[in-house]
Amino acid sequence: MRTMTEAESEVVTIASAYGYNARVLPIRSVGVQGDNRTYGHPVALLGGHRDWDRLEEASTRITNSVSEVNRVVYTLSHHELGDITPVRAAVSRDRLKLLQQADELAKELLIASGLDREVWQMPIILVPLAVDGEGESVIVRPVLSEEAMTARFAALPWEVVENMERGIGALHGVSTVFFDITHKPPATIEWE
Repeated sequence: MRTMTEAESEVVTIASAYGYNARVLPIRSVGVQGDNRTYGHPVALLGGHRDWDRLEEASTRITNSVSEVNRVVYTLSHHELGDITPVRAAVSRDRLKLLQQADELAKELLIASGLDREVWQMPIILVPLAVDGEGESVIVRPVLSEEAMTARFAALPWEVVENMERGIGALHGVSTVFFDITHKPPATIEWE
């Protein structure tokens, strides 16, 4: 079995072929392969062109090529990710309030854009990952599906995504906003 350093090296090579930088995040997320759950590391892509087709190709190639990875997110808040560290967190009123604010903001923007009838589900996830020692991360996960057995990430108009990033990123306690660009499979719709 290879090391995470070797896996990250392959991720970086694949991402650079599409014009992106990449980092394997120091957490695990749940995925699905056949009838089984997988627990792999998410990868954060950053920089490059904001091009859904290119991002989808990079995400699919990474998750198909690197078995240690089951999910890819695109970094909206930063052009460079400094020190990314997990932070100790528990369910608390403050964290629930932050998550509710992020969720409400994202849903309002989705409705205002008229996309709420197209997007099947849009979980908003608060992840205890600090960037350069600041705050936590929020992941936006809009998906298109008809039966939940499979799903595609929803390539929202960039103007809507940028408004979500600005609004959520301005919330006190949020250091980074990511957009989940992984289909199901290999990722689940929800995070756990």
